Amino acid sequence: MIISHESAIEFWQKTGLRIGDQACVLPATPELCAHTGCSDALLQADELGLSAPLHLLKLDANSLGARAMTKLHLERGCDHHPCVFLLKPGIAVTTPELAFMQTASRRTDAQNLMLAYELCGSYGELPPLMSPERLGRMLSARTLKAGCGPTRRILPFILAESKSAAESLLSLHLILPRSMDGFAFKKPLLNHPVRLNATHRRVFHVDSLRPDLLWEEDRLAVEYDSRERHSDYEARERDALRSNAFQDMGYDYLCITKSQLEDAGLFFAQVQTIARKLGHTAPDPLDMDQLAAFYRIRMELSPDWLGACDELTRRIDFPQGVPKGHPRRR
Repeated sequence: MIISHESAIEFWQKTGLRIGDQACVLPATPELCAHTGCSDALLQADELGLSAPLHLLKLDANSLGARAMTKLHLERGCDHHPCVFLLKPGIAVTTPELAFMQTASRRTDAQNLMLAYELCGSYGELPPLMSPERLGRMLSARTLKAGCGPTRRILPFILAESKSAAESLLSLHLILPRSMDGFAFKKPLLNHPVRLNATHRRVFHVDSLRPDLLWEEDRLAVEYDSRERHSDYEARERDALRSNAFQDMGYDYLCITKSQLEDAGLFFAQVQTIARKLGHTAPDPLDMDQLAAFYRIRMELSPDWLGACDELTRRIDFPQGVPKGHPRRR
């Protein structure tokens, strides 16, 4: 059997398995897609810790049929391109790239972007499951239209090597085009190494530092700090050392805290600083259209974000009504 769609996404997220041997990535075959009894399929799902219903891939419409606790999907064209990972004889799972595309039509663009950043990132210090390049190759190779449109729309904005959902959220706010309610800034490198000089190598005992967001040509390094500022002396000292190191190497250094990311007014102030460093037009938090766009994309990218009466909300009177997506509209 071939585990696919939502079950494949769940498998890759839960197991932490990484595709190290490309020899185990094969085209789908009728033998792999052969009929599997419901009890056998559920037993395999239970062993792998997967939720019901178990989504399975089929190449032949004649083999489709309703089965308890399983959902079968017809997928033609998978037998022409390596797209399934062999777990053990008779059991395979679609690659992260194919699983992403198989389910992309069931998510919004914002949801697809956040999932793509997770799969292309190193959340929890695990190596990435996929890359924008491999996803692009899968998009070019696919013979089906399902999932191609949503994937093609977001592919230019997927950056690799994010280490957390907060980094992904920050990056997407900055680089998404204005048509998608972003600030349309140039793309940074995520967690890219900046080589230290001899003095700072002795201080940090490493050869390089990796800022969360790096614009090399503009000599700007931005980091996200999930801790509340001034929470402890050691944290402040580490931040000062990192700031000094980047500045000594000719970089402007900016640290964005959790509270600054969550508060619209504080976040706009940080974005204005980044805009000036990159030569972009700084956004205006008093511009109703820009503010509405910010709340719209923030609620799409991070549905759990409440934005409850932050400082900007308290200061501003909305003469034309509260923007769509703003918490006060709830």
